[in-house]
Formats: sequence, structure tokens, C-alpha cells
Amino acid sequence: MEGHNIKPLFNGNLSETSFPKLFNEICSMGISGTLTLERGKVKKSLIFDHGKPARVTSNLLQEVLGRYLVSIGKINQEQYNESINSALETHRLHGEVLIERGLLTGEDLKEYLRRQSIEKLINIFKWTEGEYRFFKKDFMSLRSDFSFVAPELIVFMGIKQHYGLDRLAAVIEPYNNDYLYPGSKKSAFVSTDRLTDDERWLIDLADGTKTVKETIDLSPLDFIDSYRLIYAAVITDVLAVKSVPGQDSINDHETSDPDRDAAAQILATYHEMMTKNYFEILEVDGNAPVQDIKRAYVRLVKAYHPDSLGPGTLPPVLKTANQIFDLVTKAYKVLSNEDERREYTRSLTEPNGRVDIEKTNDIMNAEFQFQKGKVFLKKRDYRSARESFGWANRLVPEEGEYLAYLGWTLFLGAEDKQSDEVLAAVRHLKKAAALNPSLEAIQLFLGAVYKEQKLRDVAVLYFKKALEINPKSIEAKRELSTLGIRDSR
Repeated sequence: MEGHNIKPLFNGNLSETSFPKLFNEICSMGISGTLTLERGKVKKSLIFDHGKPARVTSNLLQEVLGRYLVSIGKINQEQYNESINSALETHRLHGEVLIERGLLTGEDLKEYLRRQSIEKLINIFKWTEGEYRFFKKDFMSLRSDFSFVAPELIVFMGIKQHYGLDRLAAVIEPYNNDYLYPGSKKSAFVSTDRLTDDERWLIDLADGTKTVKETIDLSPLDFIDSYRLIYAAVITDVLAVKSVPGQDSINDHETSDPDRDAAAQILATYHEMMTKNYFEILEVDGNAPVQDIKRAYVRLVKAYHPDSLGPGTLPPVLKTANQIFDLVTKAYKVLSNEDERREYTRSLTEPNGRVDIEKTNDIMNAEFQFQKGKVFLKKRDYRSARESFGWANRLVPEEGEYLAYLGWTLFLGAEDKQSDEVLAAVRHLKKAAALNPSLEAIQLFLGAVYKEQKLRDVAVLYFKKALEINPKSIEAKRELSTLGIRDSR
């Protein structure tokens, strides 16, 4: 377990953020570090290497190699007792003793260690509560025990094994009347040889024309297995949900929302670039001549210049495309100048520089989640937006804008505008205003909330604050006008 003096990047309880969602978000952010989980006396650690699970440890006696081999019938209890006693007496690894006694071959040991690692990880999916902490750390040449299985498949395996009807009903019911669409990871998921034909068939039913309930009615799988697969697919973006149906696409199940696809691609590119140095961004080595650097720059500019996007591109996506263009241009300017390249190369090896890069990666991961949340918010997908803004806030809690959008999304998504959820939204917005008092959007959000609560005077106060921040604010002027206040500016 990580030292208690190290501050976690984020932490929480699995009763609030389920392990499948937590696992998938860490994978999606592409970050490296150790996720520690504690439930009573049980402790587990899961190491991630650039968003991929690599190692898992557990303090449960039944999850040691020997007990696992007994549970699957590879060795019997007597063989286990004799071999483990020999390992303890000779201070050797249990696996070495099993090989020496002819109970396993070297290849057997590797295979069963992989299976055991999967089992230890999958067993975490049964946890409904427990404290978690994520400690950021980069690893060098880390061997992975999970390189043979995709993270999306791990989520499906965990839900399939440990989610019963009660748990599924609670998480699926909110989606019942939403329409299922193909997600960005559908193609890779259905191509795996670990799915049955019926499971692939169910995933292919998602074409934007059927609700979750209608899809399950058509499913060749049992009711509970259909729910398990759909829930896992939605969490991992194998499938996507929307409140409105799309066009019928009987002959093309891969048809999806072009806006969502373009946004996902741009946001994913930005996220990936922000975890790299300038050499990696331009895909050149440290000794590349200027001509190669220029060719790489021209190629990337053609691919990601904002002018290449369509006229209907959402503002958050356009902003991200501009940031990609600026980043590529900055990398080119630095690496094409010999003096600046030399200084930049030296900075990469300095300890302080490494810390700055890691902090920058945390900020960029948060910005990636924030931009993703704004895309969801534009489409009125409040559930997805709330999750993205929540992650941005966890990564950079001192940024008021992230917290403000989280609060605003909570308010918009609340069916009862007098509920505790709305009170939480107001608390978020007020804390955000304290963190960033000069942000116009926060004052507009607060004004809109109090206007909905019929607290006219309070709403007027916040709309006036927004106007003080930005005297040209059209939104503030319009809201004040609807409340009978004429702007004298």
C-alpha cells in the first residue's frame, strides 16, 4: 500500500462511485499509478500503466496462488499443504516448489498466475462499498499481467460474475427508456473471441432506433445476462445512450452520431497528446533533422487544423481542435530551433521538470474530462456530463469552473427542483464562486437556480454580478429583462 504521507490524486467510496465506473475512468484517462482499495481488513492494490491495468495484489489468504490452484482442482489440499510448507522452510517461492515437484510446468505457472490475477481483479467487482485512493506514479518498463485482455472485457467479466438482479435493477432502470447507439469502442469489443455469438448479436442490435427495454425484449440472452452486457457496454462506451432515437439503419449497425464521433476523436487526440513530450507529439526522435520535424508538423497540421472541421462543430470541440493546433505548433517551434531544442531536452531529464510534466498531465486529464462534459451537456446527456465534470473536479479540485459546471449539471438533471440534489448544486456553485469570483458563468448559473426557486431578488443580485464581470453579457441582460430590471448601461 502507498505511504500515508503521499497525497492521493483522488479518493472516495465505492458506494458513491461503483468500481466498474472507477476502473473504466482510470483506463479512459490513460494515467499511471496505484489504486488502493480497503474494505474492513481486506486490502487490494491495482497498478495502472498509462490507463492499462498491470498488476493486482491482495491480502486475502484465499487469493494466494496455492489456494487458487486448489479451488480450480489443479492440485489437492494435501499437495498444497506439503508444497507450501516446503516453500516456507526453504524460503523459496511456492511456484518454484510446485514446478520442482512436477505439479506444474513453467508454462503452467505463467498461465495460472495470469488467471489468478484476473480472478483477484474480477473479485473487486463484487464490492459495493469500500474506500479507494489513487496515487499518481509513472512506471518504467512495467510487465503487465493483463496484456492479453482489454479493459472493456474486464469490466464485462466483472459485472457478469458479480452483478445480481438487485444491483442491475438499480443501475439499469434510469436507462430503460433511452435509446442504444454504437459507441466508440464497439468494433474492438465485438471482435474479441471471448464473446458468444448471442452476445455479439445483442450488441449489434444497438442502432439508435430501439430503447434499452426494447433491445432486451429482442435479446437472445436471458433477461439478467442482457442487462449485464448492456450495463457493461454503456459504462465502457461500447454502446452509448441518448434520450432520442436516431434514423433507422437496418443495413448498417455501425452508423452512429457524426457529431459524437468527431468530438470523441478530437477529445481523445487532445488527451493523448497532453501526456506526451514534444518529440512524441511530432513522432520524431531526439536527433531528427529539421527537415523531418517540418514534415511531421505539416502532416499534423493538415490532420488537425481547426479549419478542417465542419461549420456545425460544437464550440467545445472547436476549442479543443485549436488547442491541438497550438500544441503542435509550439512543439514545432521549439524543436526546429537548435538552442530551444537543447534546453527542452535537458529539462525533460530534470527531477523538477518531471514533477511539472506529471502535474501538467493531471491538469490536461481534467481539461479532457471537462471538455467531454461540455459536449455531453450540449446534448443534454446530464448523467454523462455529471460524471465527466465530477472527474475533472477530482483531478483539479481548486479549479472553480469545473466545480461550477458540476453543480449546474446537477441542477439541470434534477427532476425535483426542490430536492437535496439541488441543494448540493447550490453548494457547489457557491464554492466555485469563492474559488473563481471573476467567472461570469458561475454568476449566471446561480442566478438561474434562484430564479427557478422563485427567489427573484437573489436571482437579480447574481445576474447583476455577471453583468459587472462582463458588461456586454447578453445572457445577464436578457435574464434581468425577464425579471423586470432594465439595464442602464
